[in-house]
Amino acid sequence: GHLAVVYVEAYRSASSDGDNYQLSYSTDGTNYTNMFIVKKTADDNLAQYFSLPLSLSGAITIRAQDTNRTSGTALDTLYVDQIRIITSDPADCNDRAASISPAANEGPAGAPTCSDLIDNNCDGRLDSNDANCR
Repeated sequence: GHLAVVYVEAYRSASSDGDNYQLSYSTDGTNYTNMFIVKKTADDNLAQYFSLPLSLSGAITIRAQDTNRTSGTALDTLYVDQIRIITSDPADCNDRAASISPAANEGPAGAPTCSDLIDNNCDGRLDSNDANCR
């Protein structure tokens, strides 16, 4: 299979009751797999990302669910600037270095990948400009 990575630029309104948004994907519209949680309360123009399984093919559905769905809580807003799914073949954006690919983890803050001047996860952002290195 080909490597496919979901990139989502999103943020949420400030929440008085601690809400976030869980983003998930489905291949059948019924069963969902969690990808990541949107916790940002400001638009920083940085995408969160998730590598889809190599065996995945066909259409997918992406949903966002409020993490606090209890009745009587305050309403919140999810702002989505863009959702992209990027596939690569071969599944590597730098054939000279096996450790550099869209599936690589850049971060967390303080990790060597956050100060090596290399875009380890192929998202177009170096080190401290990568959301995972902040």
